[in-house]
Amino acid sequence: VTSSSLLLWDGADKKYTARAAIPVELADRKAEMEERSLLIVRMKEEHALQVKEELKRTLAVSQFTPLESEFDRMNAEVVIPLFYREELLGLLTLGEKVSTDIYSIEDLNLLVTLGNQAAVALENALLHYTVTMLKNHNDNILKYMSSGVIAIDRNQIINTANEKAREILRLPPAGITNGKLDQLPAPLRGMLADTLNGKNRSSNQEVQILSSNGSISYLSVSTSLIKDQKDNVTGASPVVNDLTA
Repeated sequence: VTSSSLLLWDGADKKYTARAAIPVELADRKAEMEERSLLIVRMKEEHALQVKEELKRTLAVSQFTPLESEFDRMNAEVVIPLFYREELLGLLTLGEKVSTDIYSIEDLNLLVTLGNQAAVALENALLHYTVTMLKNHNDNILKYMSSGVIAIDRNQIINTANEKAREILRLPPAGITNGKLDQLPAPLRGMLADTLNGKNRSSNQEVQILSSNGSISYLSVSTSLIKDQKDNVTGASPVVNDLTA
């Protein structure tokens, strides 16, 4: 094809904007489609790709003319919707074929298949990006919290421990992530095991821990269960504050 562009939904601007294009000038021209654009509306209603020549042949001039302007603005002959679970994630536009032939039925069937595969790949990529962003966001929150926070999974493996928790509990500088529960001070181990087993949840319970140099620290500990979206227990977490100072 002579040109192509990939537009993805931009939730902030409420429009589909170009993220990649060939030639790059297409993206530089701020190629975008509003959510209410005629092509977007048609794709959402029909769940089908839009072919300029086919619309020109089947629609009245008054109906086709505004659609034609949208095709031309995108330098497109075909617009392929990227649907995933009823959600229009984006669209792929294709310009004229290098041979100048029209797109055949075989071409269009192949494009539908490629569009479905691209939508799944795109959703997976967006999911990975979202999970990564959320993890980084949560890591930053944990990093600057004044309380110590730890999380364990159902197998009593530690999967989260912020810097404050390591400081308060006098844990190794390298951290204890992926380590076992027995790396934590004895009072905390018992409280977490009880919470995870549904026996007891602690709320601002005062405990004492003894450091390797013989000094005693007084802590306030609250424990809670961690649940997934289906309300299944996936782990437990204590929030620890140092009362010694």
